Amino acid sequence: MLGEFYMKNQFGIEMAKPSIIAERRNLCLGQPCNYLEKRNDDFYCGQCGCHILTKTELRDSSCPAGYWTNDTSPLDDE
Repeated sequence: MLGEFYMKNQFGIEMAKPSIIAERRNLCLGQPCNYLEKRNDDFYCGQCGCHILTKTELRDSSCPAGYWTNDTSPLDDE
């Protein structure tokens, strides 16, 4: 994926695995913490203010309410 290649090489940011991203998004969009905010057809975390679709893709990101943690799975796995 070009976006993943760019983020890693330009900024040193690693992306989470697709299965982790999907799990995180399902949790956020399911609103277990009631912090989800919709602004201009996009979703944001009401606790930290991050864009949900972006935050859930970042390997080292975690939920400020504790519903998911950073992706510590091996990079080669999947």
